[in-house]
Amino acid sequence: MKLPTENAVGELGSVIGKGLIAGLAATAAITISQMIEMKITLKRAA
Repeated sequence: MKLPTENAVGELGSVIGKGLIAGLAATAAITISQMIEMKITLKRAA
């Protein structure tokens, strides 16, 4: 990815921010799916 020199810092910040948001969304999705699985199987305490 080639960044323009005049806006490189802003673009990098944007990319990092998008990555953090994606990571948080993925973590939330996994947590919710695990909670649902635990309630369905009833073999583990929630």
